[in-house]
Order: sequence, then C-alpha cells, then structure tokens
Amino acid sequence: MLVTIGGLAVVCGYFIVKELMPSKMSPNTVFNDALDIVKTNDQLKEAIGFPIKGYGRDSGGKRSGRRNFVENKQFKDEDGIFHTRIRFNAEGPRGKAVVYADVSKDSGKGSFYYLIVEVPKINKKWAIQDNRPRVPKAVRQDEVATLLSNKAGAILYGSDAQCPWTKKQIDEFGEAFKRIKYVSCSKDPDHCRKLGVQHVPAWSIHGQLLEPGFKTLEDLQVLAQEVK
Repeated sequence: MLVTIGGLAVVCGYFIVKELMPSKMSPNTVFNDALDIVKTNDQLKEAIGFPIKGYGRDSGGKRSGRRNFVENKQFKDEDGIFHTRIRFNAEGPRGKAVVYADVSKDSGKGSFYYLIVEVPKINKKWAIQDNRPRVPKAVRQDEVATLLSNKAGAILYGSDAQCPWTKKQIDEFGEAFKRIKYVSCSKDPDHCRKLGVQHVPAWSIHGQLLEPGFKTLEDLQVLAQEVK
C-alpha cells in the first residue's frame, strides 16, 4: 500500500509540475508568447488601439481568458515535426482582431512558424512572422485540394450565390477548387438540412461535419491529415 501511495504521489507531482511549468509547445505558452509580440505590433495598435488584451473563446459576450480555453491543435506535419497551432482574439479600445499562431518544435524562443493577425472590421490581414516554406500559392492550393479529396473525403457545403464567406472559401483554392466536392445548399436546402448543415460554409471531413465558417488552407491541411 505504501508503494502504491508513493507511486500515486509521484504521478500527481509530475502533473502538478507540468501544469505549473508548461513546455514551450503547450497552448498556454504559445498564447502568452504570441500575445506579448502582438501587443507591441505598431500596425495592430494603429488598427484597434492600445492597450491590447487577448482572450480565447468569445461566445455571446462570455470570454475565456489567458488561463482558460484557447482554440488549439497539436499535430505532426508531413516531415514528422511537432506543431502547436492556436487561434485567439485580441481587443483594443477601437476594435477586435483574430490572431493565428503556429510554433514548431524546431522553433527558437519567440520564433513562430507563423504569427498572423486579421482585423475583420477593416478587412486587413498581415503576418508579423512568417517562416513557412515559400511554396507558390497555386501549388499549395493544389496540394491541399488533392489531400482533401483523396485522403479526407471532404465535402464543402455552401451557398456561393448568397454567402460571401462561401465565395471566400471557394476563392481560397483558386483553380484547384475543381478538385473539391461541393454541394450548393441554396439549390438543395432540404438535402443540407437533413445532413445537419444549418450554416455555411461548412466542411465535412473524414465523414464528420465540422463547425461552420471559413477555413484557411493551413487549417484544412491539418484537419485532412488527422487520423480517424
């Protein structure tokens, strides 16, 4: 019994230390490092004002903050390198922004695979840091479209005639969109409702209907690579 209790204490101690001293790849650490950089970005300060605060989810005015839930995904890329990717909100006196951050295990302290800021109100998006390989966008579009089609069985539900976000999602793929299976909910609304599609654009990937909304090529690549 003493051995069992001792072993339990060691295990509990490990998780306590892990929580109090998170690694550089933990979502909270990535959030804190990204927020520190975002707060000092002159372009963002000009767009939304200063001081800038950051928080996770923003659902109906109830916000999760620094110590709470930040949307995140941890995965290995095609080269087997571990990444942590997060998305969070930033807010200043004059408006809000969305921040996208990705850290790889090979990144140094304060160095991001990418750190991108988007201010929807003024329709601007820019990279504070971008260390991704310089692959032509047309090549990336074709790669992701092929991955979604061949490996993930992806289907995009949208309304290209009525929904600007559906049009933006289609435009994200350029000419490669012809590889994507697409269902127009404006032409067949009953079919979409039967499948549980209430808002568009919405993706079905690996047979699972995802939360609706526009997704970048990078996000879709990660979703397509997840093992089901």
